[in-house]
Amino acid sequence: MNRERGSSADQHGPARTEEIDLPVIGMYCANCAKAVERALKKKVKGVEDATVNYAAEQVHLKYDPRLVPMDKLANAVHEAGYRLVLPDPDDDPGNAEAVARREEIAKQKKALSVGLAFTIPLFILSMGRDWGMVPAVLGDHFLYNIVLFLLATPVQFYTGKGYYLGAWHSLRNRNANMDVLVALGSTTAYVYSVIVMVAGTGHLYFEAAAMIITLIKLGKWLEIRAKGKAGTAIQDLMKRVPPTVHLIDEMGEYHDMPLNAVRPGDMVRVKPGETIPVDGVIDSGTTSIDVSLLTGESTPYDAETGDEVYGGTINQQGAINVKVMKPGSDSAIARIVKRVKAAQGSKAPIQRLADRVAAVFVPVIVGVALLTLVVWLVLTGSIETALVRMVAVLVIACPCAMGLATPTAIITGMGAGAKKGILYRDAEAVEAGAKIRLVAFDKTGTLTLGEPELSTLHVVGKTKTRELLELAASALKSSSHPLASAAVKMGKEKGIIFHDSAMFEEEAGFGVRTMLDNGRLIHIGRPEAFEELPGGMENAISEMRENGETVSVVADRYGIIGVLGFRDKPRDEARDTVQQLRQMGMRTAMLSGDHKAIVNSIGQELGLDYLHSEQHPEDKEAAVLAYRKKIRGGVAVVGDGINDAPALARADLGIAIGSGADVAIEVAGISLPSDDLRNVPRAIKLSRKTVAVIRQNLFWAFAYNVALVPVAAGVLAIFPAAPAMLQQLHPALAAGAMAISSITVVMNSLRLR
Repeated sequence: MNRERGSSADQHGPARTEEIDLPVIGMYCANCAKAVERALKKKVKGVEDATVNYAAEQVHLKYDPRLVPMDKLANAVHEAGYRLVLPDPDDDPGNAEAVARREEIAKQKKALSVGLAFTIPLFILSMGRDWGMVPAVLGDHFLYNIVLFLLATPVQFYTGKGYYLGAWHSLRNRNANMDVLVALGSTTAYVYSVIVMVAGTGHLYFEAAAMIITLIKLGKWLEIRAKGKAGTAIQDLMKRVPPTVHLIDEMGEYHDMPLNAVRPGDMVRVKPGETIPVDGVIDSGTTSIDVSLLTGESTPYDAETGDEVYGGTINQQGAINVKVMKPGSDSAIARIVKRVKAAQGSKAPIQRLADRVAAVFVPVIVGVALLTLVVWLVLTGSIETALVRMVAVLVIACPCAMGLATPTAIITGMGAGAKKGILYRDAEAVEAGAKIRLVAFDKTGTLTLGEPELSTLHVVGKTKTRELLELAASALKSSSHPLASAAVKMGKEKGIIFHDSAMFEEEAGFGVRTMLDNGRLIHIGRPEAFEELPGGMENAISEMRENGETVSVVADRYGIIGVLGFRDKPRDEARDTVQQLRQMGMRTAMLSGDHKAIVNSIGQELGLDYLHSEQHPEDKEAAVLAYRKKIRGGVAVVGDGINDAPALARADLGIAIGSGADVAIEVAGISLPSDDLRNVPRAIKLSRKTVAVIRQNLFWAFAYNVALVPVAAGVLAIFPAAPAMLQQLHPALAAGAMAISSITVVMNSLRLR
């Protein structure tokens, strides 16, 4: 359960929308999800939207809290035949859901146990008589039929109670679901058998009615357990955060407190080897932090007083006191879990086909079943034969597999991605990732480290190299530009003496003018900022740029005294990433605001296909639009800065890498907290595999119904060579086949783990 924004509801003022994820108990098919959506959207004023994820058993609501009290939501869902689990403000958000699910599972297990306890002896007695294993004097006795009736009745009305209630609510809401098919099929077999038993002549189908209910209940039980495994990745993430913290009081002593009791400003103690429970700042102590859960980076980093730490990371060495900046519900790991849950609850475009089919499927199947009844009654004149055919059609056609095909794959794929540091915004991003044919990268901070180094000191005239470094580093020490930081860093490494500045001016585009305390007036800027360059210097600058260096010219009041060359090295894994993408059949490009020579140098070094230099944000966006027309497939953009946001938003798939700017992360379809570029091809591979599994699931779900509904209707009876078991498909076998189809879809999705 996840509440994104919360505030007390008042009855006045402008409209306000809140979003919340709430668990729903008791759904058994895609049409159940439709019924819950309809009940909330059409019957509750103030609900703007309701999206139910059948596999995750959750509803994502957008509503106005002034108009919609929580109990009103619960009542609407209850009237539809299901249970909405409401949050308990005094308890951990997950506890209410966990308790409700345990109660539901226990209830279903009890119903299944009763079903098995009565169905197994019922099956043995029925089949024993049919196969001649029971003496005729016993099998033909009226009391034998009474025993079968007594065994079948508890299954029909206790184990099958949920199907009757579900069918009633479904029909009352004008939305036929799986329960309608099960109730119709099993009741037809049961009532027919009661009539035959009273009449004293004909074949009984008590075992078929009981097996329909029990086998489907068994299938749902196995399905629930398998679906639970699909969400284990999120459960594992949540378990990484400890439920209690060592809260330090005003006397300096610490006490164990529940995590949800901690507030910003509190101080907590984290011992060596413990997981850091909250986002905060180290108030005292030094340590080494394992951040692999958040970023995928296996190498720990050293942290000391004043450094930020994040919940879910591991304190490896020293004990530290951490000042809480955000509560546990808003920690980095909580936000990841929140984002993944929201994404898992979204619907991929590919699911729309299944939703449309499921909406009309049950009425169509009921029509096919009635047609089967009429046709076989006309052909054979036997009501028994016609009823058995009709029951088989009703039972075998339950659309559970179609409802599970997409969401189980989405949940499992996204969960697997979250454990590897690949965070999808929604299901649409998963599907978009499978269509990508070109990946365009930003340069600085994405393909490169974003930490330039001063690589070249080119002196002019009588200026010495150390003097050039001394003047440049002193002039730049007041600037926050990355290139200035690189010059100052080298100055410190070389042990130069830094001069103070009597005057300092900085222009946009890396232009600095300063008066040093030694009387030297220093001007540093791009070569284009200087009207005249000494002879031969243009060639030197061109050569430096061809080598991938960013060039800055240094001058005093008398003229140019030297040139600085800065190089931002490509990431170690950048070339490997590009090669992986090309091996996957994709083209690659670079969109950079840097000089053409630098872009060409790095692009050729990494093996990129297309290079774009001196790009402003609008130019990057235009390039993406051009590629979308040129490339037969989707275009992905990988970036980390504000200037990348328009291109990230315009692309078929935006991928924000590293910590990134907030706006870049906001518009991206995928966030990669780690700086490791190799997660880009990993994310696309995962998207491809997830969509492939969805297509497999949908194929088998559709194929199952297309193939077996005609078999159940008796089409194979016109082929004498067909197996007798298929010519006359027993309703119990139909129930087993239906259950197997759902379990097969879920197990196929679990391969993504």
